[in-house]
Amino acid sequence: MRKVFIMGCLSLISLAALSQKKVTKVVKKVPIKSTPKVVATPTPIQAPLKLWYDAPAQYFEESLVLGNGQQGATVFGGISTDKIYLNDLTLWSGEPVNANMSPNAYKNLPAVREALAEKNYKKAIEVGGSKNTYQKLANLYRNKLNQPEKAKQLLELYQEKIKS
Repeated sequence: MRKVFIMGCLSLISLAALSQKKVTKVVKKVPIKSTPKVVATPTPIQAPLKLWYDAPAQYFEESLVLGNGQQGATVFGGISTDKIYLNDLTLWSGEPVNANMSPNAYKNLPAVREALAEKNYKKAIEVGGSKNTYQKLANLYRNKLNQPEKAKQLLELYQEKIKS
């Protein structure tokens, strides 16, 4: 299952790169007796969206989180390499739990929020009643360039795009 997850993440990255290509007209080959037909692909209603960042994420909170509720990836970005955290729902530090084991837990939420605002994390854990967390499946480092000169050129191009 982990291999499937990793392959899925890699295919998502590949699909994201392929989706950046421009839409072009397609000419369909037909027999000589008939005239050629031009089949146009539908034009999207909305322009393609791009996310631009000034720098790669340094902390988890700055990264781009992707997932479907079962499997996830946290992309930190970068010019020459990408750092991606992979995660799966089954990687839990605790044991399987009943989702409705504490139906009155919402009553503790104000006290947990207050403790977090005060940066008193031990108190927040005690009031909240859970020490379990999700664990990472893997850190994936994707080396995009082995040439430092080309990486520098891409960085300069990237910085020009940000300024404009």
